[in-house]
Amino acid sequence: MLMSVLPGAPVVFIILVTLVLLLALLAAAVCIFGCIIFLKNKDSHKETPSSDSSTCAKGKLEWDPIQEPKRVIIIYSLDHPLYKEIILKLCAFMRAKCGTDITLDLLDSAWLSTIGRIQWLDMQRERISKSSDKVLILCSPGVHAKWKAMCGEHKVRLKEDERSPIGDMLTPALSLIIPDFVHASSFHKYMVAYFDDVCSEDDVPAPFNVVVKYKLMKHFEELYFRILDMEKHEPGQIKCIEGIRENDYICCPSGQGLRDAIEAFKNYQLKNPNWFEMELLDTDDEEEETILESTFPTDINYSSVTECHQLIEGHKAHTFVNTIKHQNDEHVLKSSIAETAIILSENSSVLTTDAHSSGPVLSSFTAINVKGLPATKPLAQHALCLQAL
Repeated sequence: MLMSVLPGAPVVFIILVTLVLLLALLAAAVCIFGCIIFLKNKDSHKETPSSDSSTCAKGKLEWDPIQEPKRVIIIYSLDHPLYKEIILKLCAFMRAKCGTDITLDLLDSAWLSTIGRIQWLDMQRERISKSSDKVLILCSPGVHAKWKAMCGEHKVRLKEDERSPIGDMLTPALSLIIPDFVHASSFHKYMVAYFDDVCSEDDVPAPFNVVVKYKLMKHFEELYFRILDMEKHEPGQIKCIEGIRENDYICCPSGQGLRDAIEAFKNYQLKNPNWFEMELLDTDDEEEETILESTFPTDINYSSVTECHQLIEGHKAHTFVNTIKHQNDEHVLKSSIAETAIILSENSSVLTTDAHSSGPVLSSFTAINVKGLPATKPLAQHALCLQAL
């Protein structure tokens, strides 16, 4: 019996050796395949070389948003022709590169001139309150100076406002924004930013210090995620959008145009450190009163024909519409005054007055009075904006 088993022993041994070799080859193949997959995944997560610290870290997810366009209304001050060029280039970049629908007074001047500044701004505010649209407030020296004027300091008149057919849009815009902005539930609708190459954080008015302030173009990607109502950081990944970050937004024509506009204004500021003072116009109260009296004679009786009461974002608003009719041998002058008072509290209010006259010369004025806001002179009202459109 022993002799019958031994002859079969070499066969079993050969089979075992063969199985071991096959298993070893299979294990080696699995290891090689795993290494190949690992190297491919590693290469797919590599970033393009960049010296910018905002570039996505290795191993993070790069994400390209594809969804319906968002709408943003931009509020700003016309500080200088070169700054206006920056605003227009920013709008072009956001439209071309980000697919954002931009609402800007300069791009809607025909309709704005038809319905008036206050009505146009109120329409935008109403639309924003009923949608996911956002308001982007671009702060600059003019924004800060006009806010201080609303708080009782010297009135501000800028050359570029006088050149513009629509005049100063910032002051009436702030009068409509502030009552809504003070509610914490509205913070997500408003975004505050400034171009740090030509402006500074000191240009941000005090009420906006409670929200995040974005430096452009350094923080533009974060700002765009706010517009999209999306989070940049998620567990295990960071979303990145190519072509809108500080290091690569200039790679497209609209981005290059924006960068050129910023550089042009920056170089102008270096050559003219007092550039903002150069843009200011003298504000003489007597001249303003003379202009007002020449347009609306003092010997005309004002008759109230309409009185409305409504609620604006929880604050009671009183609206009075008055008509004026004056006739002499040469012409007939017809005018109307629409006055809206927003009561913020027992001791504070915002009064907006629109005056329009038709005759040999068509004129329109807007005056805004603020009472009781912080840093405002007590028990006094101040005319903030009085100029022809």
